[in-house]
Amino acid sequence: MLEKCGENCYEIVIGFLTSLGLEREFLEKCYLYFIDKGSSMRNVYCITKECASALRNFGIEKKRVREAGTFIGRIVDNNFTPSLELGREIISHYTRGEKQSIPIIRLDLSNALSFTQGKTISLKHAFKQTSKRFVLVVYEDNFIGWGSLRKGILYPQSDIGLYIRRGD
Repeated sequence: MLEKCGENCYEIVIGFLTSLGLEREFLEKCYLYFIDKGSSMRNVYCITKECASALRNFGIEKKRVREAGTFIGRIVDNNFTPSLELGREIISHYTRGEKQSIPIIRLDLSNALSFTQGKTISLKHAFKQTSKRFVLVVYEDNFIGWGSLRKGILYPQSDIGLYIRRGD
């Protein structure tokens, strides 16, 4: 069932985005909605004001809506996990010249291929002391997934190769 994000949902998503270094204005034109998947899991979508208005005006039953807008992530037990779509959107804003201090790891071809195969990447030479729960991983300005960085090791969290490996 499609529901508007409440204060808790909104703060979890905004908290995640600000932890990346993004401003609240990143979601300026976005209305956050979630679709309940059970007591502890919610899929979060960003839809435009026009789309939200259309859903109301056409009297579409919220119970029948499975998806609306862009899937930006999932909240499970009050923790937000970003979607690949959100990563692509952030990178598209970043590459259009917006100045953000977002954590981006740029990989060469060899490491990018390894990352999309679910392998960890050693980056000790560049990120020895850095730890981040989520970083955006790119190859030639193309978003290829989310990783976490701990003690110079990049661990894949979700990547474009995950769907191939799972057989979806």
